[in-house]
Amino acid sequence: MESNVREPREFKFEFSLSVLDQLGRKLYRNFITILGEAVSNSWDADARNVWIELDRDRRQLRIRDDGIGMTESDMQDKFLKIGYTKRRGGATRTASNRPFIGAKGIGKLALLSCADRVQIISKVKGNDSVGCEIDNLIIDEAMSNDLSTDQLSLNLPSPAGITALDAYASGTFLIFDQLRVSNSTDEYLRKALALYFRFSFIDPTFTIHYNGIPISEKDLKSLADSTEFVWQIGTEEDQDSFLQTIDSKFSTKLSGVFPNGVHGFIASTKAPKDLLIFGSGNRVGIDLFVNGRLRERNFVEDRFSARIASQYLYGQIHFDAIDTDTTEDLFTTSREGVIRDNPEVEALINSLRKASVQIFDNWDEWRLKLRESGDEENKRLSRTQRATRTIVDEQAKSLFQDDYEKILKHLNVAQKEGLESNLANYSIIYTLENLLRSLIDEFDVHLDNKFQNIANGWRQSSDRLQVEAGVPVNCRLNDSDLYYLQLKDLIEIASSISQSLPISLDNRINSLKYLRNIIMHCAQLTEYGSNLLRDQSEAASAEVRLLVNDLYHSA
Repeated sequence: MESNVREPREFKFEFSLSVLDQLGRKLYRNFITILGEAVSNSWDADARNVWIELDRDRRQLRIRDDGIGMTESDMQDKFLKIGYTKRRGGATRTASNRPFIGAKGIGKLALLSCADRVQIISKVKGNDSVGCEIDNLIIDEAMSNDLSTDQLSLNLPSPAGITALDAYASGTFLIFDQLRVSNSTDEYLRKALALYFRFSFIDPTFTIHYNGIPISEKDLKSLADSTEFVWQIGTEEDQDSFLQTIDSKFSTKLSGVFPNGVHGFIASTKAPKDLLIFGSGNRVGIDLFVNGRLRERNFVEDRFSARIASQYLYGQIHFDAIDTDTTEDLFTTSREGVIRDNPEVEALINSLRKASVQIFDNWDEWRLKLRESGDEENKRLSRTQRATRTIVDEQAKSLFQDDYEKILKHLNVAQKEGLESNLANYSIIYTLENLLRSLIDEFDVHLDNKFQNIANGWRQSSDRLQVEAGVPVNCRLNDSDLYYLQLKDLIEIASSISQSLPISLDNRINSLKYLRNIIMHCAQLTEYGSNLLRDQSEAASAEVRLLVNDLYHSA
């Protein structure tokens, strides 16, 4: 008798081709990231050179390396196997002891996102070339028919492609046809490769070539030349050769702040526009690198943006320790960022927060030493002192122009001797006098004989000086009595209007008059005199504020 019990069906995963679309063509939108995947594969293949050639007229990109290459089985079972990782069994380094860059085994899908067709040809030493062609148009058609990945066969590369490596011992060759890339200039791509893929700078056995010319520090010369200050992270041995091309005005080390293994630098440029070095709206920021490869651009953008100095900052934070066989994968699927909810990443972020305190303070201090605008939020100078300093500097720049750099040290000496602080305090007196003149005029006060006589005395003195100077026309804009009276006289008149708020400032006003006359003759005040001028000016200001408030209240 036959049994009616049916054998259970065996189930298995089946992946639609739409997976390739979501993890490849739609996930990677940055052309530099795509170049980075190709360069990273060459690094992992122990290549000594990567040649990148962009033919804009033919819309073709060619990337060739001299790495170990792939056999036929490598091509099928490793390269074309989505999710295959070189790190099986805990492996973290290549045969030549380079740290692996690749991890998840899906970065290769980035190659599908920038061209209609991609040919992959590879050769192992002593073997023939092998390869395939991935045609996005064929994938689109297969997707419309809801085919799965195992139902799609790839084409062979072109005859020219399959023989492209015949002259070489080994390596891999990628050919992108009908390239889809934004209008990035060669200068932009060279600088981006130099900035974001530090392999060439951290390992002398690896060189990236773009259109026949090696990528080097020379591609970042404009950035190096515009760099003003540098904060180093880690030891001297940790630094790459780019820092050696920077002639910074001031530099220091950020010590005892970062976790072990973190190195790199943070730097500031002379002006924020210097960070727009690509001419394409892209801005250099403080970037995170792991094993020499960019992992997240503008890693600290949302942490430094509140302070003025952040508009001048760029740098590179290298943290190789977060990519080992003992740590979880901390990188996003697109490989363009790190996962923040991790203790090691959080420790790095907290370190950057602590370091920012020193960076912002140094930046303000050094900018002021160079007679440049600093950070107004820093309490090193008051807002009035900063404003006065700006006036002095702008006047000096206007007067001396090309020779401004030569007189910087003299400006700094004058500043130490009280030029700016005295000028700021004197401006208080000037402001108080003219404020009171306007106020008295508004109340239409008739000056008694006492003040008329004082004004006439100063008027006659001014007329005599005009005759002695041989000036044919009176140069005084306002000739009313009020503009011949001094602060002491003006306060007395204003007090008589108020009546309810009598003020007696004889000693204080006489002190101000004495100190003001010293400054008017361009003599510097002693430290005691400078402090006295500040104190008396602030006290007079407080009294005048009370007087003004009382006058308006009584009106």
